[in-house]
Amino acid sequence: MSAGTFAAYTATSTNPDNLVEAGSVHLYDNDSGSSLVGLSGAGAGASDTSCIRVTSDGTLASQVRLRADSAGSLARHLGVRITRGSGASSFDDCAGFTPDERNYYGLGNGVVYDGRLSDMPSDWATGISDPSATLHATTILPILTSRANLVGLWELGERTRRADDFAGVPNALLTSRGELVAGTAWARQAVSTTNLVFSASGRVRPQNAGTAIYRITGTNAAAEVVTADFTVRSTTGEAGLMSRMPTTGDTGYLVRYRAAAGVWELGTINAGAFTVLSSWTSTVAVGATAHVVLDQNGPSIRVLIDGEERLTATDASIASTGRTGVRLVGTGGQDDNAGVHVDNFRTYQPNQGSTVAATGTAGTATGGPVVTNGAQPSPTDIQWGVAFNGTTQTLALPAAGLTTAATIGGWFKLSGGSAIMRDSSTGANAGWSLGFDDGSGTMKFRVSDQVFDTGIPFAPLRNDWHHHALVRNGGAVQYFLDGRKVFEGSVGATTAPTSPFFLMRDGTGTAYSSGRVDQVGIWSRALGPAEIAGIHDAVSAPSEWEQGESNWYRVTVTVDEDPAAASSSATNTFSWEAHSR
Repeated sequence: MSAGTFAAYTATSTNPDNLVEAGSVHLYDNDSGSSLVGLSGAGAGASDTSCIRVTSDGTLASQVRLRADSAGSLARHLGVRITRGSGASSFDDCAGFTPDERNYYGLGNGVVYDGRLSDMPSDWATGISDPSATLHATTILPILTSRANLVGLWELGERTRRADDFAGVPNALLTSRGELVAGTAWARQAVSTTNLVFSASGRVRPQNAGTAIYRITGTNAAAEVVTADFTVRSTTGEAGLMSRMPTTGDTGYLVRYRAAAGVWELGTINAGAFTVLSSWTSTVAVGATAHVVLDQNGPSIRVLIDGEERLTATDASIASTGRTGVRLVGTGGQDDNAGVHVDNFRTYQPNQGSTVAATGTAGTATGGPVVTNGAQPSPTDIQWGVAFNGTTQTLALPAAGLTTAATIGGWFKLSGGSAIMRDSSTGANAGWSLGFDDGSGTMKFRVSDQVFDTGIPFAPLRNDWHHHALVRNGGAVQYFLDGRKVFEGSVGATTAPTSPFFLMRDGTGTAYSSGRVDQVGIWSRALGPAEIAGIHDAVSAPSEWEQGESNWYRVTVTVDEDPAAASSSATNTFSWEAHSR
C-alpha cells in the first residue's frame, strides 16, 4: 500500500490581536518560510522528521499553545509526535537534538503531543499548552473552577479545604475575599501594614512597601499541605506561605523566599520575629516561577520546591490549630514589576479515607482499597491516590440524577483487568462505562446501553497514568483521552446511568481491575473541550514565556497502515500561538 501525494507542511508562529497597553506578545520561528515536513507517494510506515525553534520577542510574559489546522482525508491516517527539547543544529536538521528530561504529560520525556493529526486541537482554547520545565502540580483548581453542576468530586486521598487562583481586577485591593473556588473567605491580619493587590498578570503582590499578611478562615488539621506559585519580578521583596496562624498576630510556621539574598528559609515566626529552622540557597531568576509546597504533619515539616524536597524540620513550638495564609513583604515602591508575587494557592488535608468526597456524597469502599501517598498522576507534587488490588476492591460513587447531559472523568493507572469505571449494570451492552477492553484490543466505552469503539489500542494505555472523560450532550457523544478528543458519535437512547458508579470493577459483575485512581469527577452537564484540556494539562503547568525565551521542537509525521490511506492527501499548518494573561 502506498499513500498518495501528501502536500508539504508549513510551520508558523501565530500572533493574534493581543496588544496590551504598551506591551506586546509576539512569536517568531527560524523556518525562513520553508516547509517543516513533507511526504509524497509515501508507503505505510513512512515518516519525516524535522526540527524548528520558536522564540518570543514580545515584551509581555505569555502562555504558548500549539494547534494545527489540517485538511484532507489523510489527516486521520497520520501519526504526529511533537517533542520539546534543545540542541538541534538548524531548522529542519535535528542533529544534536535532545528531548527535555521531564515527562510532562505521561507521553515520554519532552513529548507534548503523540496522536493522530486529525485529533490535534485547532484553536487556542483547546490548544496544547507548552509545559513548564519546573512547575508540576496535579492541581484540583481546573476541576473546581468547572464546578457548576458538579454532582461529585472524589479527590481520593485528600480533601481540598481552600483554593484560589487569585483572578481579579488588575490593581484592585484584596482587603477580603469570599469568592474562592473552594472554601471560605480570606481576611487580612490586623498587624499588616499594607494590602494585597491583584496584578495585571493575575497574581497578588503587596500594595506598597510593608508586610501584607492574609489568612484563610477555618482551622488546620494535624496534617495539612499548603501550596502556591511564587513568581519573582525583581531582586527585592519576599513571599511566604504560613500554617497554624492564630486569629491575630504575625505568628505561625513560615516558608519564604527572600529575593535579595536568593535564599529559601523555613522557620517559626512569633509576632514578627523569625527563627530559621532550615535554609537553602538557590536563586530564582527574575521572571521565573517556583512551585512551593509546605507539608506539615504534627511536628514534622518539609518543603518541596519545584517538586524536590529542599527544607525539613521537626518543631512543636507552635501547637495551635490555626489558619493557613500568605505573607508578602515589599521594599521600596511596589508595582507589577517589583517583588515576589503569589498565585494558585491551595490548602488541603491529606490521608483522608478513600470514601471522602470533596463535593457530593461520600463513596462506599468494598474490600479496603488502600489510600497511598505518591499514587497520583504528577511525578513531583505531593498527592495521595487510591490503589486497588484487582480481585476484591472497589469504591462505589453515588451519582444519581444524570440524564442526557453528563460528564464522567478521572485519572486512572490500570495495571491489570479491563474496566476502569462503570455504573451499576452488567452485560456486554448495558449501562455507562469509561474506557474498557472487551478482548478486541481497542478501547471501547458505553453510553445508554450502546457500545462505541474509539479504535485506540488498549494495551499501550496500561501501566501509566491517563485521564479519561466521557461527555454526553443530548444525542452527541464524545470521548477524551489525556485532554484531547479522540472520538465523536451519536446515541439515540436516553437511558440514564444507574447509580452508583464502581471504580476498577466491571459494574455489578465479578471482574475487577488493579491499579490506581485519583481525582474522579461527575457532572450533570457536558464539559467543554477547553475545560477537559485544562484538567489534564494541570499535571504539568503551562509555561510562561518571557522576552527572548525560545524552545526547539522535533516534529515526526508517520503514515499508518490503513489501506484507506492510499491515494489520500492532506495539508496542515502547525501554529505556536501566544496569549498574555
